[in-house]
Formats: sequence, C-alpha cells, structure tokens
Amino acid sequence: MLEVFRESISSLMDRIAGKVIALGINANAVTMSGLVFSILAFYALYIRGRFLGGLLILVAGFFDMLDGAVARKMGEAGMIGSFLDSVVDRVEDGLILIGMGICSGDLLAGALAIHASMLVSYIRAKAESLGIRGTQYSLVGRAERIILAALFCLSGYVEAGLVLIVLLSYLTAIERTDIFFKNR
Repeated sequence: MLEVFRESISSLMDRIAGKVIALGINANAVTMSGLVFSILAFYALYIRGRFLGGLLILVAGFFDMLDGAVARKMGEAGMIGSFLDSVVDRVEDGLILIGMGICSGDLLAGALAIHASMLVSYIRAKAESLGIRGTQYSLVGRAERIILAALFCLSGYVEAGLVLIVLLSYLTAIERTDIFFKNR
C-alpha cells in the first residue's frame, strides 16, 4: 500500500543517509540500531508503556528505512547486509508483536499477528525466489504493520491494533498467494 510513496520516501532517506555516512556509520550499524530500539519498544510494552512503546516502534522503523539507503549510497548493498537486514526485520517484528500481546493482555492476538506477519513475509520471499515479482504491491507489508503497531500503541488501543494487524496480514497473505498463482 505504501509502495506508492517509495520514491519520495527514498529521496528523503537518501539525503539523511548522506549525513549518516559522513558520520562514518555503515548500514549494518544502522540495522543494529533499529534492533536496539525494537528491544526497547518491547520492554516499554512489557511494562505497559504504550505511548513510549509506540514512539520507540517509530524510531526503530525509521532506522529500518534508513539502513537500505545507507547501504545503497555506500555501495554496500550486498548479500551479507541483505541477509542481516531480513533476519533483524523478523526479530523486530516478533519483539514488537509479542510486546503488544503482553501489553494488551491478549497473547493469542499477539501470536496470530506474528504468524500472519511471518506468513506475509515468507510468501513474498518464496515467490521472489521462484522468479515471481509483484507481491510487494499488496495490502499491508512490513512498513504498514510497523505504522499500524506504532499508531495503535500511541493511541492506547493496543489490542485493537493487534486484531487489525492480524486481519489485514491474513488478507495480504491471501492476496500475495493470488498474485503468485496469477503470475506463475
């Protein structure tokens, strides 16, 4: 859904990436910074700090957008960085959604949100590994889930956010599966 904004967001991230590179910071350090903020978001949600958790989710999401821009600008967008970024993204997703489940008291919704988000990511990765493109243009990807998580935490409606993430993510999994079969 947010793919339509990719060019304007990329332009902004490229400008920020230039400043980050000037400070001597590489893409993997940016990736790991995002992980640190996700861990902090998890802890904030664990102690029921919804608003702080939402802010930290946004900061972690910012680093997630920035790491790719830094890698491209530095010419380091390679296999190791890509692998690290993908693995850290899954860890961050799990931490944030577990934190939301604990914070809301609805561990089932947290577990289903993790399952649904992992399924969405897996379907895209598997489709791309089989040469099928286009699954990224779907209802909710990682960026949308992060924004939803942050907004619902900031507003205090953590459980409602989890339920919405679950529903939209399963719909996205169905949509991506349909895209795969239509393009195979």
